[in-house]
Amino acid sequence: QRVTKFINDTNIANDVLVKELYDLRSNIIHGKVKTNIEMVEFLPKISALQKILNATVRKIINQKLINIIFQDESSMENYFRNL
Repeated sequence: QRVTKFINDTNIANDVLVKELYDLRSNIIHGKVKTNIEMVEFLPKISALQKILNATVRKIINQKLINIIFQDESSMENYFRNL
């Protein structure tokens, strides 16, 4: 939910997509997905992840959030709690 709220654009990130990406990540990490090294079948998901990453970095830079989010853990938690 943090990703969806932070991005605040359902064309880029929504709860369903973020859950799918997280589940895919978990399945790859835990060896539940068999694929070749190119992972061609996952390119649409990788493209979605790239859009989320780009939007995240853009927002951090444009809104000068680096000092707020990464100042300390309580600052970060407070920021995300108030989204």
